[in-house]
Amino acid sequence: MVSIARTISVPQHLQQRLGLDFADAAQRFEGRNAIAELLEPWFAARTQSEAGQALETHKVCWGRYSTVGELLANDPRVSLANPVFERMTTPRIGEHLGAGATVRVAHMEREPTTPAALLGSHTDEVLHEVLGLDGTAVGKLRDAGVVAGPECDPSQEGRI
Repeated sequence: MVSIARTISVPQHLQQRLGLDFADAAQRFEGRNAIAELLEPWFAARTQSEAGQALETHKVCWGRYSTVGELLANDPRVSLANPVFERMTTPRIGEHLGAGATVRVAHMEREPTTPAALLGSHTDEVLHEVLGLDGTAVGKLRDAGVVAGPECDPSQEGRI
């Protein structure tokens, strides 16, 4: 960071003005907005390739920003090309990629990856087995809207 800052003419007086030492990660974080204001014109004036080359030259740890959609669409590390991932179907969500176990054990076949449980699918089990509530008590909690099962997933009703 300090090396590239010299390259793009980040003034030393910014540290003094803010009372921060950018050699310290916590203080750089504190001054991130001011740093971003100074860096933005430099990055805007260059292609990603040019900026990347300058960052590499100065041994700055960096990576291209991607949205989750871009990552899934363009990066083979998070695709079916990677044996960790496989297609699965989750009720109410549909088909999607899921990550399975990353550890492989010789002479053992890998089990298929299963989707995560739906929100609320274990509510009754927890109330009965962990809290010791009977069916009547659970029914009262449901009627009062305190608890719900997977049939009432708020993420599917626009409540989240």
